[in-house]
Amino acid sequence: MQRPRETRPDLDSGCHFNIRHLEDVTDDGVNGSQGQLNGLSRYQHLHQSDFKVVDGLLRGGVDLERLPCQQAKVVRMFVCSSGQDFEAERNHLFANIYPQVRQYCRENHAVDFQLVDMYWGNTGLPATDPHKMAAVHEELRHCQRTSMGPNFVLFIGQKYGNAHVPTEIAVGEMDKIKAALEKAGHDVDVLDKWFKKEMNGTPQVYCIKESKKGLAHYPEDFAEIVNLLQTGSALADSTLAEKCSTSDFESLVKSGLLDLDRSSRDKNCLVYMRDIQNIGEHLGAKNAGTFVDLCSDTHTWDVGKKGSINVLRNFVEKSITSDNLLKTNISLNGCLLDEDASRKYISEIGRHFFSTVTKMVNERMTSRSSLYKDELLYELSLQWSHVRQCSGPYVSREEMLDAIKSYLLTETDQPLIIVGPRGSGKTSLIAKAASDINEAISNSDISMPTALIVRFVGETNMSRDIQPLLFTLCRQLAYVTRRYSQEVPFEYKYLKNHFIDLVQRGEYGGMLVILIDALDSISSTDNGSKLDWLPPRIASNVKIIITSGSENVDIMRRLENKVEHALTKLPDFNNVMCEELVKKLIMDCSETKKTVWYEEWKRIQTAFSAISSPLYARLVFEQTISQWRPFDEVSKEAIPRSVEEHVCHLFEALEKRHGAVPVQRMLGYLTAAEGGLSESELDDILSLDDTLLNEVYLVLNEYPNIRRMPHYFWARLRQDLRPYLTFVHTDGIATVQWRYKTMALVAKERYRTNGDGRIIEMFSNMADYFLGTWSDTKMKPFKHPAKMMALYKRVDSYDAQCRHVPSQPMSFGNYMLFNNRKLDLLPKLLVKCQRYDCLKSSVFCNYEWIASKLHTTSVQRVITAFDVHLDRETKLVADALRMSKSALRVKPDALAIELIGRLLPHIHKYPYIRDLIRQCDLDVQRCCPLVPNCQIYSAPGGPLQYECDVSAGNNGSPIDIDVFSNADGILLFAKPSYSQRLRVWELTNGEERPDIMLPVGTVKPSKDGKYFNILLENGKLKVFKADTGILHGEMEYGPGKISHVSVSSRYLVLVLFKGSGPYVFDIDRSELLHKFTYHTHAAAIHDSERYIAFNAERSILLYELPTMERRCVGTASDVAHDIIFVNDQPKCYVLTKTKLLETIVFDVINRRTSTKSILTDMEAKECIPSNSKKLMIVRCSKTLHVVDTIKDTVRSRLQKLPTGVFIDNSSQFSGAGFTRDDKLIVAARYTYLIVWDAETCSPVRVLQSDVSPMEKIFTSESANKVVTLLKNHTFQVWDLDNLDQDTDHAVEIHDNAVASLAVSFDTGYITSHDSKTPDARLVCLKSGKLVDTLQHSENSLDRLVEVVMSSDGAYAVTRARIAVDPNGLCSLTLDAVTDDVMWEVETASKVFHAISNRYIAFSPGYSNAAFVTCAFYNRCDWSENIYNVFIVHPETSTNYTIDFPCNTEFVAPPRIVDAEDTGYFVAVVQTSDIKDKQGKQETVRRNDVYLLMQKLNADHNPEDLCCVRVQSLSKEVGPTDAFIDIITVRDEMVLAVYGKDVGSYEFVLDKGILPPKIVRKGAFLYNVQYKTVMKHFPEFLDINSNIKDIQISSQSSIIVDGDMRVFNYENNSFHRQLKSCSFAQGTAKLVLDGRYIVGIAEDKRQIVVIRTNDDKVLGSVFVHGRATCLAVSTDDRTVVVGCDDGRIMILSVILEFADPLKEHIQHLHSRRDDEFQETLITNDIRRLSLTTPDQHRLSALLRQKAREETRRPPSYTTLERGVTISRQSNRRKDNASCSQQ
Repeated sequence: MQRPRETRPDLDSGCHFNIRHLEDVTDDGVNGSQGQLNGLSRYQHLHQSDFKVVDGLLRGGVDLERLPCQQAKVVRMFVCSSGQDFEAERNHLFANIYPQVRQYCRENHAVDFQLVDMYWGNTGLPATDPHKMAAVHEELRHCQRTSMGPNFVLFIGQKYGNAHVPTEIAVGEMDKIKAALEKAGHDVDVLDKWFKKEMNGTPQVYCIKESKKGLAHYPEDFAEIVNLLQTGSALADSTLAEKCSTSDFESLVKSGLLDLDRSSRDKNCLVYMRDIQNIGEHLGAKNAGTFVDLCSDTHTWDVGKKGSINVLRNFVEKSITSDNLLKTNISLNGCLLDEDASRKYISEIGRHFFSTVTKMVNERMTSRSSLYKDELLYELSLQWSHVRQCSGPYVSREEMLDAIKSYLLTETDQPLIIVGPRGSGKTSLIAKAASDINEAISNSDISMPTALIVRFVGETNMSRDIQPLLFTLCRQLAYVTRRYSQEVPFEYKYLKNHFIDLVQRGEYGGMLVILIDALDSISSTDNGSKLDWLPPRIASNVKIIITSGSENVDIMRRLENKVEHALTKLPDFNNVMCEELVKKLIMDCSETKKTVWYEEWKRIQTAFSAISSPLYARLVFEQTISQWRPFDEVSKEAIPRSVEEHVCHLFEALEKRHGAVPVQRMLGYLTAAEGGLSESELDDILSLDDTLLNEVYLVLNEYPNIRRMPHYFWARLRQDLRPYLTFVHTDGIATVQWRYKTMALVAKERYRTNGDGRIIEMFSNMADYFLGTWSDTKMKPFKHPAKMMALYKRVDSYDAQCRHVPSQPMSFGNYMLFNNRKLDLLPKLLVKCQRYDCLKSSVFCNYEWIASKLHTTSVQRVITAFDVHLDRETKLVADALRMSKSALRVKPDALAIELIGRLLPHIHKYPYIRDLIRQCDLDVQRCCPLVPNCQIYSAPGGPLQYECDVSAGNNGSPIDIDVFSNADGILLFAKPSYSQRLRVWELTNGEERPDIMLPVGTVKPSKDGKYFNILLENGKLKVFKADTGILHGEMEYGPGKISHVSVSSRYLVLVLFKGSGPYVFDIDRSELLHKFTYHTHAAAIHDSERYIAFNAERSILLYELPTMERRCVGTASDVAHDIIFVNDQPKCYVLTKTKLLETIVFDVINRRTSTKSILTDMEAKECIPSNSKKLMIVRCSKTLHVVDTIKDTVRSRLQKLPTGVFIDNSSQFSGAGFTRDDKLIVAARYTYLIVWDAETCSPVRVLQSDVSPMEKIFTSESANKVVTLLKNHTFQVWDLDNLDQDTDHAVEIHDNAVASLAVSFDTGYITSHDSKTPDARLVCLKSGKLVDTLQHSENSLDRLVEVVMSSDGAYAVTRARIAVDPNGLCSLTLDAVTDDVMWEVETASKVFHAISNRYIAFSPGYSNAAFVTCAFYNRCDWSENIYNVFIVHPETSTNYTIDFPCNTEFVAPPRIVDAEDTGYFVAVVQTSDIKDKQGKQETVRRNDVYLLMQKLNADHNPEDLCCVRVQSLSKEVGPTDAFIDIITVRDEMVLAVYGKDVGSYEFVLDKGILPPKIVRKGAFLYNVQYKTVMKHFPEFLDINSNIKDIQISSQSSIIVDGDMRVFNYENNSFHRQLKSCSFAQGTAKLVLDGRYIVGIAEDKRQIVVIRTNDDKVLGSVFVHGRATCLAVSTDDRTVVVGCDDGRIMILSVILEFADPLKEHIQHLHSRRDDEFQETLITNDIRRLSLTTPDQHRLSALLRQKAREETRRPPSYTTLERGVTISRQSNRRKDNASCSQQ
């Protein structure tokens, strides 16, 4: 993580939590990844009329009757036909075309498409039952209301259908008809039989009777009713004449098509007209009645209906555009349509339907207002629409409206919170207040500028979770306050602080009113229900009014902490209000105004006297008054006496009417889906439920052509539930949900009771739907019922059929429209149906799901989704995402490499994580060709969970740090002594909480974490609420320095160094209970908070709380230093100042005590009881005594660490404690966290993360975690649930930044070093684990500057600058001289030591090495320098020197070139030929540059030395040209580079000879063995190319210089300049024969891969910190990166198309089967042994500091106590528990 800039902190700067390896990709916290918010969100681009609407939506004052953007993205088309005459066509649409259209709409517009066919699967329709046909008409109206596109498709043939019979006829009309009929001599008994007069409505009507056996079961009655109504209406000249002579089919055509204007018809309607030309010739066929209307007696074509259908067809044809009409002529072939013609005709209908509907949808989406595309405006339209819906009859609650008005006019800095039970009218109150304020803004009735913001929590998808809720709120506030919208962060962590800042600043120039309803409905996602986003203090011009249900105890408690005064409770809704509400509903909300008879009203009043609430009143109206008719028996039933009973009564009635199983399943699915289901989703899910389908088909007594659920059943049920259902816009579509929470709870209890596995089956069906298990043409098996088998004469009961449900991909099409419904619902459904393996494979360990979810929401919300099922495996994935948060916010495509780099340690233990990594391995190529070989980032699952730096600026002030538990989890707070800002960090999930401003003082949290108690220096105690920082109370204790404080959940006991005491405070009531007058040193509060114990000198007094009555007095052997209560009985342990531990048992009944001595240890520091109080630890300097508090004996003494762990003898135990279940003991000593088994006292783990002493240790009662605070201001969070995992949190090889690397693929080792120690690390290339340490020297001031490895990796050389040169040679004069040690890598043993070494060169093919040591160095005259060249053969343990000319200096580093069975030492040197003519005085000097070649031979043969000038190699070379450097190309060959017009080279003091960098160059390909020029390059590279920085690819095909110029090696031609990425100096490396370049980006935060032939960036990898160096292994593929935090990242370059991808990845060591693992404690010891050099240096440093401190002589009191202890020890020699140290 990037360190904060060094700035001087102000008084309130507080301290900062810097989580290592997590928040380290970006410097700022504001995420701009959404890319939607640019500039001021002023909407100035809109037309003036649109802008006025938008401004009203955002500020208030909007016209509620003209709200935009309310239609959901749903196309719902009603299929209309005259019956079963178009069955083949409709089946073809459903089976083949409907899925295609639905898929098109989803993929291109994210639109939900649904075909609604009330006739399909129900041959009884069109029915002779008027009630069923009324449901069909209502469904047509529903489609017209809800569809945003085309809504009507008509199939019209030659069948007219049955006449229309109205369900209601006005009393006047019916009386006229009956009178006319009777006058004409007709019998009207059948009318009296079926039509009953309803007299409790206005106007009064005759209603057709509805019974279990409806009119459809009496066809003779139906025919007679039709005849009588047609005849009577004609005789009476009634307005019903036209309606009664019209068929139901024609009525539907008129409603859906003909009654619309021409524009609406062309946009919304589609017609298919068929004419069977030879139907007249086949009227005798058995199915002729399917196509035409036949007379029942003559079987001839009904002439009247034939004429009517012809007229209707003509009207339809003329009423619609030809593009939306397909007219077809066809013939019958016997009883059936002609097969060939029919197939073509049906196919043509399908093609026309698809093309026309998609065109209509495209046009509708194109013509949509731009306001629909704005997410914020869409959300506000829905919220204001809810205001309008809920503003309907409101019973006056003047006291609440007055309270709201008073709050708005009062200058206060707190929100107004209104609470009440469910159904008490809170939403109506908020809606009424919003409506009134909105109207006042619109009418300018408010004197000051006023803005209104309204949110109904849970009513829209954007208001269900806290992150989108706050996001839209802040965007709206940005508009209102004229702030920049891009300032609004997206990540919740920063969003909540941004919202708090906005409402506390109050930047709006007027009054800002925010209304939030149903706060208790907020989901737990992002911990929104914890309300840490709601500030307790707001600006005086900001008014926040909140309502919440009183049933949520946790929300209520948190709200109470937000305000100083009591919450405002909604007054009870009394019986008078209920009556008033019912009257208003009767008058205002009923389509037909009801009148209630006196007896019925009395019954209602009696019910209201027993229970009264707005919801109950509505249910009485809907279920009693609206449904009651004088002729119905229901009126005699008692009115239910509770809301729940009312709802149950409603469900029972629905089950009787529609069938128990259909109602149970449909409402069960509706209730089970959180957030509801869309109607198309419900249709599909019902079609997968074979239990339901079998029940429905048994009722219908037939199978439809397609095994799906007939829509008719759901449509009728939805119509009956219309007052109780609402359509909520979720992800752009409308989902059906319960309007009232109470109804949802009753439905949940009734239909989700898991008694026989039905609920699991239902959840499983829903999961299968979103998984796409049975989508498209997949056949789902089922079992036929016995009755249907008999009906269809089937033998086999098992079968399988396609359900034609759509597929459910993660995203749709190429537009990246993600399937949010699947992403959100699938995890919850799989958990509820207990399919946990599928949950892992398809969701939490499925890369596609995680990546898709990440593209739709914030990283934190993706992590929160895992909360539904956190087993160990899924928790690892969630934690890996949490650790990757900073990278994924910037680059979501980094997901694959982030998961691989963190989860690889778990690949062999968890199968689903293994599958996830394999998915990531394949996908990572899409983003970056770098694949992690092993763990490269911090990993979850190990004992160390987090590591965090706590910084308080640079003033060195102490920081008060403590850990406590409360209802939210484990919290850590840090507060510098100078600051008022207290920072709180939640250890459970690693999130910071909002800062709390507290006065400067000592912080003591209460035991339950409810309060912060601040002890001020002025003798005051201030108590603040921990979650809000509101002052709870203030008390005084007088002046004096505090010596001891004991805190429980309710009480605080305070002891002063001088003066009387102790003080006992009741912090809950903020009062001083009592002040005692004793001289006290220690005090304790019993866990039950019933007793308090303290000392008065040697006496231990026991008092009862809160009465403060003395119960008992005991006596200790000396003054108490510490008192600890144990067990439920009043029993305490006393640690005296003479370090004697005693136990005192109080008998409060008999007022007696008994005392027993346990142990004595003069090094005793403190006593730590276990959570169960059965054990206790006495922490001493170097011993932990484990005491059994039940037996009062010492169980064990913990002193020694396991063998092999270095421990400083002067170190002490700095802390100890027990885990949550008391099974483990944890303690901190030196740099280690040691864990013992509490039962056996045997060591379990020895843990270490940083070589820094641990100063404090904190344990928790609520979680199995330990927090350690280190001396370097770092705290570590350890998860003891992961003690069985040998996973390193972060593979930090070094404690400091990695300075350089050397890597060998052959031996599989990496050698690395940092710049602050004399040690090199040996790292395994395969696993990335530290193998050994190469300690160059023991002097901690020495520093390594370089590590070099032989080509085969068998040997390494560490090069160091020593602090003091013992030989007094040139190490202080020549910068290039180092102290070099050669190591055998496998054994980590020293082979050769070269002092004052200038160069080291390894043989390319062998392990031979050349060390060039400096025997003498003249900083003024280079010709006097003396060098020795040692040739070392480590494999044979031999070394020798070779000849090196005098008066010679190196121009460039030498090389060893292999040639067959020998080698050559090759170097470019400059020699000086001095002519001495006058004694020793030099008169002439000539300098020449040579290519020196010395054969490696110990014989010192002069012929083995050869020096060549560049002029001798070619005549083309100029006289002033000279060699610059050599580059090893391959065996025997070198590339000898020369500069043109350079002459000789100048000597630079302390640095040697430095050739010029900018020079024209040439080169020779030279054979060293045969001294032959193979090729000459007269022009080589660029004039600006620095020869020291050039690289040649492994196969010598590409050359790249330091300025990223690419050259072709073969012809030395310039290829291109790479400009796509700026690399850090010297870090760009060639891989895969130069086809690609890998390097560290200029900001050092990413590793970048570019392609050399086209300069294209192929991808990058985040470092999570800063990279310092990079090396490429000899395999030309493995990349090793060193980091500033000491990590080493190992990656492989794998190209998707150029490489066999799977083979390469599968052969990586980390992907293969895990090897044998040692025991955990053995691994710990081995790992710690590798840090022994660091431990020794730390120990020496601590000893040095200890020596520098002034030692204080012991006081007389100390000596006296030591003598006392010695005497006590002599008296207790037989006591085994006594330990003298």
